Amino acid sequence: EEHRKACDNTMKKLIFSIIILFAAIGANADGPNAGQSGAKFLKISAGAKPASLGESYTASGDDINSIYWNPAGISYVESKWASLSDNEWLADVSVQNISYVHPSKSGVFAGSLMYLHMGEITARDTSGDETGRFTAYDAELIFSFAGKLNGYVRGGINLKIFQEALEKEKATGAAVDIGFISDTNIDNFKIGFNVQNIGAGIKFIEEN
Repeated sequence: EEHRKACDNTMKKLIFSIIILFAAIGANADGPNAGQSGAKFLKISAGAKPASLGESYTASGDDINSIYWNPAGISYVESKWASLSDNEWLADVSVQNISYVHPSKSGVFAGSLMYLHMGEITARDTSGDETGRFTAYDAELIFSFAGKLNGYVRGGINLKIFQEALEKEKATGAAVDIGFISDTNIDNFKIGFNVQNIGAGIKFIEEN
């Protein structure tokens, strides 16, 4: 009974902390730069299973795909795991991904590389005349670590290094993801929380 009460108190504290954090984020979401961001490709995630679940994978993720949805989820992985994928979109746009998860006594380590290529694009001058062809791509490298914080809560973190290239211009940046998953005393019910792409932004030529 005492153990159950302690677990209930822990869950209440966790939920309260999540509510406070959401409130703090919301209070700062209406600044002058709200809705303006670069590196949109960082919102592209990997995995057929998460896609089939309508991308509801923040709390339910427990495999290699969790690298992109909630890094805390890779803490459930108990054996080495590798994944390769190729996604061919319309208009010559394609996305390739390779990921690897490695459990250890210290926690679970993972790495992933995503490459988005847009094929050849026709270049034109201000009068509309064709001047040649060029390419554009986005690339992202992720280093992940996750583990148990206690008997019920798992935590994970991603360090992302990414680059966008358009013709001869390139922009490089870095970002962090922080995620948590809490098991509960209710069967098949977990609470997940994830903050993604925390970073200083990227700069093309003179514009951030």
